[in-house]
Amino acid sequence: MGLIMPQTAVEICQSCRREIGPNETPCLSNGKVLCAACWSIANGAPPPVPIPTSPKIDGWLLLPALGMILGPLVTLSSYGELSMVVEQFRESGRLSQFPGAELLAVFVLVVTVLLVIVQVYAAVAFFKKRRSVPKMMVNLYVV
Repeated sequence: MGLIMPQTAVEICQSCRREIGPNETPCLSNGKVLCAACWSIANGAPPPVPIPTSPKIDGWLLLPALGMILGPLVTLSSYGELSMVVEQFRESGRLSQFPGAELLAVFVLVVTVLLVIVQVYAAVAFFKKRRSVPKMMVNLYVV
């Protein structure tokens, strides 16, 4: 069995000649200073498996990321402009000339809210790097 030594200075593994970092604990095995991976191999244990890191969003993915962030904001601003036009028609009295215009405005509001919800859901899935994002984005852009 090996002993765990306290780290006082920069240690070098005597098996792989790698510098033992400040966050690692050097191990002693048969009088040799070893890193944790070499100590595990020397004592019959499997070597430690590195933790995979998720890929960063950079390069060409910045464009869809920007679209995912700005999409709900643009949708809400376009609805705001539409509601201002409807309000101007209401104030001028011209809204009464179009039967069903109020119902149409409510329908547009409901569709806009649903679209914003789907856009926010797709953005969250995009930034969590889910596998369903490509299909979701295609469906979203078709709508």
